[in-house]
Amino acid sequence: MDVFTDIFFDKEFVPRRNSSVTIGNFDGCHLGHQDLICRAIEYASSAPNPSDSIAVSFEPSAEQYFGQQPTGHNLFSPDQKRQALSELGLDILVLQSFDDNFSKVTHQDFFETFLLSKLGAKVVSIGYDFKFGHNRQGDFEFLKRSCAKNNIVLNQLQPTMLADEIISSSKIRAHLLNGTVEKAKNMLGRHYMILGRVERGSQLGRQIGFPTANLHEVNQIMPSNGVYCGWVYIEGKSGQTCAILKTPKETFPAIFNIGLRPTISSNAQHPKCEVHILDQDFGDNLYGKQLRVYFEAKIRDEVKFPKIEALKKAIEKDIVKARKLLEI
Repeated sequence: MDVFTDIFFDKEFVPRRNSSVTIGNFDGCHLGHQDLICRAIEYASSAPNPSDSIAVSFEPSAEQYFGQQPTGHNLFSPDQKRQALSELGLDILVLQSFDDNFSKVTHQDFFETFLLSKLGAKVVSIGYDFKFGHNRQGDFEFLKRSCAKNNIVLNQLQPTMLADEIISSSKIRAHLLNGTVEKAKNMLGRHYMILGRVERGSQLGRQIGFPTANLHEVNQIMPSNGVYCGWVYIEGKSGQTCAILKTPKETFPAIFNIGLRPTISSNAQHPKCEVHILDQDFGDNLYGKQLRVYFEAKIRDEVKFPKIEALKKAIEKDIVKARKLLEI
């Protein structure tokens, strides 16, 4: 998959013709996103003339740029988004910077300069709630008129539903912040995963018999504070590149604590993720490695215990529950 950046203001970008284009943030690449991307790929592959499937996305998102979504509350890092779209079979990803200049681009300019001239769109596929351009003035009716005038096929997909709930990135974030990681998993079509690097901690877990790997450099939204169970993939251990859109087989069962560790720390201000891999002790071999943490279910809320011994007994109960939930 080819990746281009900031092509709206790039005069050297070579216009492409007969393109099948879709537009969105694609954060998390959930089941609705996958449907949209796959439709764009299908139109490109069935075109009578050579055609590229193109996805246009933005970094940061408009919501983050305008302060409507906190920084770091993405389901994906930019690299994870690139990999996921590549796994789906997309030909080209355009990753456009959303900055002050781009925020002032009108919907007319977006269509004429971006979609028509630079991307050579022949088919445009959008989601049910798509709006674009300065002050979000570009809507489906504008696109419908503009596409008809330029002999462009326009497809608006209906929302992808799960039971009676529309699948969306904002809904998935809300489920994560509520600790309902199972619902997030169902909307994503896979376990929610965060990626972080192991740093050296206080090693209290090792002292009480439950060694933990402490993650930092996590640039994604984390579920609400509490204890979870799931799976851990150690990058580099298997020697293979790990896919984004499915949970790998080479994982270890684990429990995770997300929070401020109130029993042992009174100064923590930002939640961290601590990982205890069941039935394994890697010693110091995990320091500096990247772990992928896959969430299966929440076990309990974070609790401040009166003594370390009470914390130890709670962890023992957490492990018993985790084994039942993970069926191990």
